[in-house]
Amino acid sequence: MTVRPGTCGIVVTMRAVSVGLLLVLAPVTAAASPLLEEARRARAALQGSRALELTDRALSRGDNGPDEVAELHAMAGELLAGLGQEAGASERYRKWLALRPGASHPPDTSPKLVAPLEAARR
Repeated sequence: MTVRPGTCGIVVTMRAVSVGLLLVLAPVTAAASPLLEEARRARAALQGSRALELTDRALSRGDNGPDEVAELHAMAGELLAGLGQEAGASERYRKWLALRPGASHPPDTSPKLVAPLEAARR
């Protein structure tokens, strides 16, 4: 910063402004929503019903980014398929595919999870 003689204000040099803009415009990686994180933990702990409840709560809040929404629909599809609810799983998978048209499960995924995804593609 520089101070101009005869003024009561402070004049900021262009260098300082440029650095400030770089700091403001630097990309910030947002952390996943707490409900998504909790749903991930519940799924990992094999608490399918709890994880499904959390995915629904997270989606209903409406404050997730596109990547989180896609993950939540994919997770809900997997959870519903695991619970034997193929129609519900296909519906969630359709929403996942709307956001990620080329989405798929890894090759070694259980047919129980893959069948509703393939039905959603049709």
